[in-house]
Amino acid sequence: MKSIGNGDPQVCVQNILNITRGQAPYLRGMGLNGDLYDKPMEEVKPLALADAEEQIETYEKRVQILSIDAVETKDHNLKIIPEITIVEI
Repeated sequence: MKSIGNGDPQVCVQNILNITRGQAPYLRGMGLNGDLYDKPMEEVKPLALADAEEQIETYEKRVQILSIDAVETKDHNLKIIPEITIVEI
């Protein structure tokens, strides 16, 4: 998490995507599914995208997902890239 600006919707979305489910005290359901680690990328990508979309929709009501994609990084991790817009609540 950042030292400042954690209340911004964009930062909240990134925080959701950067933690593993079970890591956040009092919000144990928040974060990406840790069971997806160490599985083949072809199998993980669609599951991670669906999980990320569900997590954003559940925990960050101030944004709407326009699109979501994932790319494999040089160190063979999956980076999820959501395109979002802020909505009024």
